[in-house]
Amino acid sequence: MVSTAEAAPLSGPYDLVVAGVSIHWMDHEVLFPRLCTEMAEGGVMVIVGGDEASDPPWAREWPELMRRWISRMGGTYDRQTFAAEASAHEAWMTITARETIASTVTQSIEAFIDAEHSRGTWTRRKMGPARSAEFDADLRALLTPHAQDGFLTYQVRNQLTVGAPKPAPSV
Repeated sequence: MVSTAEAAPLSGPYDLVVAGVSIHWMDHEVLFPRLCTEMAEGGVMVIVGGDEASDPPWAREWPELMRRWISRMGGTYDRQTFAAEASAHEAWMTITARETIASTVTQSIEAFIDAEHSRGTWTRRKMGPARSAEFDADLRALLTPHAQDGFLTYQVRNQLTVGAPKPAPSV
């Protein structure tokens, strides 16, 4: 099936709905009322957040790289606005629990760079070959001093937000 969450053919009732970090791209005014009609009584929604390195060794250099590249892609780097957008779905939920799960990740610099291209801002299709290569080179230069034998080790903290969808947001 290829569809947006807002338009996908649903055939509930569903006991569990899980969404990842991409929840911030979805139209909450369409999605959440729709989920309310498709959830089983007592059904649970879980949002899995936190898909980036948490306090990595390259944290001091990261904001400048983001500012420079987001500007090149036509945007503005603003962590506070992004954080507000990333949690906007919470107004559409009755939250019953939160949990943070910390994991240590070890991956090659090249795998890290490939993973960055999975984000909407950095897709290779959007960036094109030349800009993608420049981005990769800048990211590689930033990460290499923090790698051992070409591998990075860092923490990821995933936040689980558990609850139920609401048909309208909290004010």
